[in-house]
Amino acid sequence: MRKRIRELIHFNKQYAARIKDYFINASDEITRTNLRLLRLSCGILLAFLAFFLITTPLIITGWTPLWQYWFFLSMAVFMTALIFRYAGTPSPKRRDVWALCVLFYVVVYVSRAVIDIFPYPDSPANFTPVITVVLPAVFILPASTLFPLMILLEILYVVLLYFNKTYEYMAFDTFNSLIGLLNRGGCISGIKSKLLKQTPEDNCSLMILDIDYFKDINDKLGHQAGDRVLEQIGRILPGCFRSTDIIGRIGGDEFMVFLPDLSDRDTLNIICDRTENAIRQLSGSIAPLTISCSIGAVTLNGTGDFDQLYKDADTALYQAKETGRNRHVTNSYTREPVHASVSPL
Repeated sequence: MRKRIRELIHFNKQYAARIKDYFINASDEITRTNLRLLRLSCGILLAFLAFFLITTPLIITGWTPLWQYWFFLSMAVFMTALIFRYAGTPSPKRRDVWALCVLFYVVVYVSRAVIDIFPYPDSPANFTPVITVVLPAVFILPASTLFPLMILLEILYVVLLYFNKTYEYMAFDTFNSLIGLLNRGGCISGIKSKLLKQTPEDNCSLMILDIDYFKDINDKLGHQAGDRVLEQIGRILPGCFRSTDIIGRIGGDEFMVFLPDLSDRDTLNIICDRTENAIRQLSGSIAPLTISCSIGAVTLNGTGDFDQLYKDADTALYQAKETGRNRHVTNSYTREPVHASVSPL
């Protein structure tokens, strides 16, 4: 056993020596390769950011880039200009190119972490962990530089997460195991938390969705068929909304969605139409019956009370059912006489 350990230690020393010799003997080639990779990476990054900022508002109705995205873009432009200017020097130095590689890591990692953390404190940070895995493979850097750098960036990321991420609605048993959405308690808790933080300049919307004649599915085809319908609805609803929206099942066949930073009635009608169409697509695929929904929605500008917001959305839902179902009604938060907008069939 001791002999194997000594052999392993000896092998590691030899391997480390070969790596060190490689970075010494191939220094010029590594410098040129890293500089070429820097130019390529900056070009790809700028193209991706431009494509993202241009196309996302066209795909996601109501989406507008926050200052964090513009900060990322401005830092990327600055970094690209710096790298391309340095690339024009006749004899680039190894340490200078290494410093530019480190700068690229820091700019991309910190900018993406800022986007993951600050605009969406109640949502999971999805992209930074992926970048943590991908970034170290971009350039040829020694482990003595790469590992400490990534560890420091990870420590910074964890500290920012700890002080800025909140998961109030995930503090209890908040998920419905059947469909994978928040249950009533978790959904309402998350919405109330959002409303408490809302300022007079903020806005939001609330939707209540009810499956039309869901009792008929259970009575005619059995509760297993009803459960399959609910499972499918639980899968398609997240695709109809943003990652920052709160979606939950609040009753047997009722769902609730809270949409922060959205109070435009036309945009809300488009989202309701999209949701209704997605649910109608289930007709015949699970049960030989037409599957549709009725939606009541309410918009709020400024601060408001959850109970009143819920009451207004529930009133709009009742109006949608009374006018024939398979449609939506949008109202304004009750501070003055309500003006309802009923969707056509």
